Amino acid sequence: ALLEKEMEVARRRIPPDAPVTVRSSIFSAPLEADGIAAAAARIQPDIVVLGTHGSGYLARFLIGSVAYNVAKATPFPLLLVPLHGATI
Repeated sequence: ALLEKEMEVARRRIPPDAPVTVRSSIFSAPLEADGIAAAAARIQPDIVVLGTHGSGYLARFLIGSVAYNVAKATPFPLLLVPLHGATI
């Protein structure tokens, strides 16, 4: 519910006459990079925005990074947003 509220706050900041269309998909269950890339291919976004929990280098090396794999699997620009206390 908090994420949906934040999305609504962000949408209200866009002026009504702005030449942009905002569409969003919020996935609350863990998705693998292939699932995110497939969703992006269907939607054809101008940009993909992903939250990151900021795993350390060792965890990223051992299990990989979803964001890194999304970047490899899709041609769309990727914006990483660190969640509270996360590092990129």
